[in-house]
Amino acid sequence: MDIRALARVGLVGLALTVALVLYLQWRPAQGGGSTASALQGLTVAEPDAERSVRSFTKGLDVVKTVNGRRVFSISAAQHVDFVDGWNEWTNPRLTIHGRKDGGDVRVTSERMRTGGEIDDPTEVRMMGSVNAQLPGGGNFGARRLDFDAVTGVVSGCNHNTLRYAGMEVRSDCLHFQTAGDVSSGDDVVAEVLRMWQDLTIRSAADGEGLPAGLQGTAQELRFRPGTEIVTLAGSPRLQFSGTKIWGGELLLDVGLDANELRSIEAHDGARLRYAATVDAMPHVLRGDRIQVEFDDGAMVATVRVFSESSDAAYLTLAGFGRLYADELELEPGDAGQTVTARGAVRWEGGAQGSGVKELTATTLTLRLRDGQVESLESRGTVAAELATGEGEPARRFRGPRLRMEWEDGELAAGSWPEGVSLSAEGRELVAGRADFDGSRGTWILGGSPRPKVTEVGLQIEADELAIEATGKLVASDRVVAHLGGERLLAAAALFGSAPSVEIRNGLTEIDDGGRITMSERVQIVWESQSLVADRLRLETDPGRLHASGDIELVAEAEVGSASEATGEPQFIMVTAQNLLVEQIEAAILLAGDALLQQGERRIEADRITIEVDSEGKWSSVLAEENVVFSDRLGAATGESMRYDLDSGEILLRGSVDTPATFIYEGIEYRSTDALRVVFEDDQVSIQATEEGRTKTRTVPIQTS
Repeated sequence: MDIRALARVGLVGLALTVALVLYLQWRPAQGGGSTASALQGLTVAEPDAERSVRSFTKGLDVVKTVNGRRVFSISAAQHVDFVDGWNEWTNPRLTIHGRKDGGDVRVTSERMRTGGEIDDPTEVRMMGSVNAQLPGGGNFGARRLDFDAVTGVVSGCNHNTLRYAGMEVRSDCLHFQTAGDVSSGDDVVAEVLRMWQDLTIRSAADGEGLPAGLQGTAQELRFRPGTEIVTLAGSPRLQFSGTKIWGGELLLDVGLDANELRSIEAHDGARLRYAATVDAMPHVLRGDRIQVEFDDGAMVATVRVFSESSDAAYLTLAGFGRLYADELELEPGDAGQTVTARGAVRWEGGAQGSGVKELTATTLTLRLRDGQVESLESRGTVAAELATGEGEPARRFRGPRLRMEWEDGELAAGSWPEGVSLSAEGRELVAGRADFDGSRGTWILGGSPRPKVTEVGLQIEADELAIEATGKLVASDRVVAHLGGERLLAAAALFGSAPSVEIRNGLTEIDDGGRITMSERVQIVWESQSLVADRLRLETDPGRLHASGDIELVAEAEVGSASEATGEPQFIMVTAQNLLVEQIEAAILLAGDALLQQGERRIEADRITIEVDSEGKWSSVLAEENVVFSDRLGAATGESMRYDLDSGEILLRGSVDTPATFIYEGIEYRSTDALRVVFEDDQVSIQATEEGRTKTRTVPIQTS
């Protein structure tokens, strides 16, 4: 065989090989497509005969028209139509026509295959560098894209990339549903674009109108091109500018022109972590729905959290506990952040010296700076459990309005400007206002109505009440207290059976043990009697009353001979430097220049004990050390003296060094043991006991 024949055989063999390869690779579609087949790619039957070309065309344009309306069109640089219905297009452009201008979807690629008739394709596969321009802005690219010309479905599972509203979204699969049946001629518009499988989101290289560093993941993305909302589903997460947001579903408002991110809304167990700066501790917000709005600079402008179920929305404040409410709103700013809570508000305070254990209100506003609470204002029915000092029990305040301020995480100032009530350890306080002095750690109550404290057996009213950090209560300026009940048991010997007494003084202190200290000239009044002292201290366990400093005690006493002589009760006045009454002792103890006066009768001593009988009446007086007795009938001295308040009888005791003496009408009666002096109606009986022997002398009382 010559060389020319061999060459012809070789060329024929090469042509057959190329034809076989093309046949196996480029199989035509058979019949109409569907959504399912579009997702899986074209299915083309094996041809029975060798493929042959029916036509070859350059610059071909095909327009699909139904009922006089263009549905879609295809144009290409060149077109090859095979006899078996298989078509190949080079540099094609597919346009799915919308119902009005600007609603078209335009897809371009390097090559395209179609099945069916050239002017009525059923399925379209675009390959190479595929790009689809969406109505309303945005585009997506893929390596392969299928279009079902009957149902209007665009789909592909081959590494798709969507660029939309400044975002770049990548996924394995994409499904683009257009409305209307192509065969019926209904209006065709972009309806739903869906992406799923290994889906990631980030800012596009030229993305504008997005917060810095936007990135995230989701199981699915879907939106209707030309509308405002992009939906992320399947536990989506987004993070940007120190913020992370996630939930069962995220809705992104990208605007009608899809050129900015205006807001993000999270649903179904929504959460958000927000940090004002990179170094700041983040705050965590949670609710049924979270809405993040952005300003023109793509910075977070407002975060709103909503409770739409029985579970309250909440904000976890780093180091400052947790804030619950029906609705929460956070507004970032250059000078800090503002948090506003509305409806069923409850703040469970943290441990950084916030001073707040728990607070409930109708509305509450917090100012935050550098991750710390700077100020608070709450309104409505505000109830706050506030700690007054480290390790001290919390105080339960109530009022219509509360303000608080912090410095470096420590409570510095606070105010209840429209009235306050306080409950603590069985004690109730009310006042027209209350202010917190951070330098002293003290709440100061004042205003109108005047502050008042009430507990069992005690009521105090004053111009000012202070609750110190230790829990001590201090009342000052025009203090009036009423003491009764078990509080009086400690001083039953002093007050007898009085149901209550009134105490007036300039300063009253109640410590955390319930002890009451009154100073600045205390005056106690009960019935027609009174006690005045520089300082008074009351204790309940054990029951004790102690007065000190220039004491004046005036008491009504029924003394036999004196009362009968005048027909009126007689008063006893006592002065001393110290007075002590104890619940376990039926006596009043006086010390320090003690003096008892009953009419013209005086008893002076270093110590005086007034004994009280079982009925609560003063029965006798025991004077000890440097005792001096005097009245118009005579005078007496001794080491000790017992005076019977009912009979007027006195019993003096002495010793060799200090004998008992009684002087009457210039005559001195003396004993180193005991002298008994009995005052009768018309005479004085004097009994002297010496070495066991008693001598009695009766002396008439001189009436003139």
